[in-house]
Amino acid sequence: MKIVVQNLKTGKVFLADAPKPAVPDNGILVRTSASLISAGTDRAVVGLARKSTVGKALARPDLVRRVLRKVKNDGLWSAYKAVQNVIAEPKTLGYSLVGEVLAIGHRVEGVAVGDRVACAGAGHANHAEVAAIPSNLFVSVPQGVADEDAAYVTLGAIAMHGLRQANQQLGATVLVVGLGLVGQIMLQLCRAAGLKVIGLDLEEAKLDLARKNGVLIAAKPDDPGLAAKVAAATDGYGVDAVLLCAGSKDSGAPFEDVAGHCRDRARVVVVGDVKMDIPRNAYFKKELEILQSRSYGPGRYDPDYEERGRDYPIGYVRWTERRNMKAFMDLLASGALDMQVLTTHRFPVERAAEAYDLVIGKTPTFTVGIVLTYGPGEAEEYKPAPKARRKVPGKVGLGIIGAGNFAKGVLVPAMTGTGGFDVRGVVSARGLSAQAMKERIGAQYSDSDPGRVFDDADVDAVVIATRHDSHARYVV
Repeated sequence: MKIVVQNLKTGKVFLADAPKPAVPDNGILVRTSASLISAGTDRAVVGLARKSTVGKALARPDLVRRVLRKVKNDGLWSAYKAVQNVIAEPKTLGYSLVGEVLAIGHRVEGVAVGDRVACAGAGHANHAEVAAIPSNLFVSVPQGVADEDAAYVTLGAIAMHGLRQANQQLGATVLVVGLGLVGQIMLQLCRAAGLKVIGLDLEEAKLDLARKNGVLIAAKPDDPGLAAKVAAATDGYGVDAVLLCAGSKDSGAPFEDVAGHCRDRARVVVVGDVKMDIPRNAYFKKELEILQSRSYGPGRYDPDYEERGRDYPIGYVRWTERRNMKAFMDLLASGALDMQVLTTHRFPVERAAEAYDLVIGKTPTFTVGIVLTYGPGEAEEYKPAPKARRKVPGKVGLGIIGAGNFAKGVLVPAMTGTGGFDVRGVVSARGLSAQAMKERIGAQYSDSDPGRVFDDADVDAVVIATRHDSHARYVV
C-alpha cells in the first residue's frame, strides 16, 4: 500500500510503499477514501524535522534530556546507535480520515465490512491507503455526509471538547482567538450552540472567512476599536469565555491580549499550543479561570481507552473522545455545520508532497482545510509479492517478528553483526516499521502477517521481539 511519511533526517515528505497493517483484535482495517491535513499540527511536526540538529535540540529539549539519560546509563555509542535507529525510520503523518471497513477484529461489534467510518488518532488514522484503527477511535458516518466532510472528524472533536470545557449557556458571548482550521470549526459549533461569537486573527483572509460564517465581530487583536466593539456587544460586561485556538508556543501574549475583553470570572480555555505565560495581575483581579482542553476529549492519551478499547461509563464520563466524534458526525448530518467552506485545497494522495509545501508555506497561498483523496485501490489486493532469493548457504535463515526500538536498536544489530545470519523477513503489525527495518538490514521481504515468516521454508530461526504479553500466541 501507499503511505505518506517524512524522513526525520532531511524533513522530506514522500509517498512510501509498505505492507498493509494487520487487523487488530480490538479494531478494524479501513480502506481510506479521504484524509485531512491539519495545517497547524502538521506544520509543527513537519517543520521540526526540517530543522538542523541544533534547531531540533532547541525545539525539543525534552528529547535532548532523554538522550543524555541514555548516554549516562548505557554509554555514548549505545545512545548514538539508538538515536540513529529512531531517525532512520520514516515518520507517519496524519490523524483524521474516512473510509470503508475492510476487515474486523474478533473483539469488535456494531460494525460490518463495507460500512463507512470516520477515524481519528495519530499513529492510526494516517495518510495511508489502508489503516488499522482501534475500536474507540472510529465512528460510523451517517448517510448523506460526504467523505470529505467526514474526514474532518478529529478536528471537529478537538473543537467540540474545547467548547465543552468552556461550559457556556444559550446566549453567552464567546471570543475565539486564532481562526485556523480548529478556530473556524469552533465558531461554527458556537453558532450551532446558540452562542454569540467574536473572532480574532492576524490574517485578513481568515477574518473574511469568519465573517462569511456569521461571527458577530471579526477583527485583528491590535484593532484600536476592538475594546469598544466587544463592550457594545456584551452590554459592557465583556465576553463570558475565551477559546484560545491559536498556535503561540513561544509567547504567552494571547493571554494578555484577551484579559481586558473578559467579564469578571470568565473562563479562558487553552485549545491550541500557547505558552503558559500568564499576566497574574490581570487574571487575579478578574479571577479569570484557565482550563486546558486535552485534544479530542476524555480517553485521549489513555492506552486502556485508545489501544485496548476500554470505554468509560457514560454515567461518569458523558463525552469521551469517541462520543465527541459521534456528535460531530450527527451535526454534519443535520446540516448545522458546513466543512465545504473550509476546504481550500484537494490533492490526490500521490501529490501529498505538494500539499505539505502549502502547509509549511513553501508555496504561498491561503489555506485552511487540505484534503487528500484516494483511489479505490483494488489493484493492491492482487499485486504479487516479488520473489525472494534463496537463503545464503552456511547461514541461519532468520525471521523477525516485531520491529520496535529494542529490536531495531539492540537485538537485531547484535545478531546481524555476527555475520552468521541471513535475514529473510521482518514482520510488524503496522507494516511500515517492518519495511523500514527490511531496507535497513537488507532482508528479503516485510509483512504484517507473521504467517509469512512461519511458512517460509528458508527460515531456520525466528526472533520474537514483540511486547512480552504477545509472545505466547507465536509459539508453534
